[in-house]
Amino acid sequence: EEEGFTPLPYGAEIDRFQHAPLSEVSSALLVGLALMIYVLARSPGISEGTVRVLEASTSAINALFTIDYLARWWCHGLRLNYLLNPIMIADLLSILPFLLRPWVSEVSELELTFLKLIRVQRIYRFFRPKAFKSILRILLGPDQAQPYEDGLQEVRPYQLQVLRTFGVVFTLLFITAALFYEAEQVVNPQFGDIFSSFYFSTIALSTVGFGDIAPMTPQGRLVITVAVIVGLCLIPSEASLVA
Repeated sequence: EEEGFTPLPYGAEIDRFQHAPLSEVSSALLVGLALMIYVLARSPGISEGTVRVLEASTSAINALFTIDYLARWWCHGLRLNYLLNPIMIADLLSILPFLLRPWVSEVSELELTFLKLIRVQRIYRFFRPKAFKSILRILLGPDQAQPYEDGLQEVRPYQLQVLRTFGVVFTLLFITAALFYEAEQVVNPQFGDIFSSFYFSTIALSTVGFGDIAPMTPQGRLVITVAVIVGLCLIPSEASLVA
């Protein structure tokens, strides 16, 4: 037994593969593609045909995320308590509309793929000089990575910290804007596209509060309330690491 559970066949091999730097970088790039598709499908002026193609692409990505989720559970012996891990809960929520869509009509328009951004936070641990060099060697090979390694000598740790801080703030902003859009877009004409939600979320998280647009649904008010509280705690903490 290992870590209190009996490993299932190939569980250790799959776990090593999923936690390999190349796999984590590939997963992060897939999440980035899913985010671009999400934004494009909810942008003004997009034709119905394009939206259908984008929705089909999102379904394919969600299928890959579902396989990844099940593989992670398999690696941990199909233990039910592992599903209560916060990141696993976020992973499940991100694919839940996709899984329920064939049977629950109420979620036909709901998309939560952007919650995969929470797992992408793990990749920021590579934003350190030594870790960066290791990633380059894995992705490019030792010989091809050498010129980039020489260039990394000029990169200071605080510069990588700036990137990590930007990533954390971007994650909070994107998830807030997307959740708010999903809550408001059906009933609130002020949020006809995702960019209106990005605008409002930025104003709300910065506590500027112009007051030109406002949430109408209880879900939208809840999202903004929680996001502002999290932002007030998180953003100063991240900014202090850069100062």
